[in-house]
Amino acid sequence: MALLNSNAMSTKLGVDIASSYLRLEIYIKPSGDVQVAINAYKDKADFAAGGEMINSAIDFDLSNIELTEVAPASLNIVAIHDLVKAELGERGLDVSKLAAADIA
Repeated sequence: MALLNSNAMSTKLGVDIASSYLRLEIYIKPSGDVQVAINAYKDKADFAAGGEMINSAIDFDLSNIELTEVAPASLNIVAIHDLVKAELGERGLDVSKLAAADIA
């Protein structure tokens, strides 16, 4: 699962990037809670080519998202994308600039 992000983001080097590719990793814990890890790449092509994640260079909170309020049985790909987009909106991104993307 992934999101195409067209929000400009600042980097710790003081250079803005116009967009990024956010790959989402879903973990279901033994407790049943769901956690989503966000791995940012320059773009989808960079991810596909085995490029390095850029999380550490981005000056934005890309920490894991805990989906503890939602029953895992009710989660599907669309619901997870929507919940992640809502959380990133709470953290300051414009959700209209986040689009679900295929990982392939």
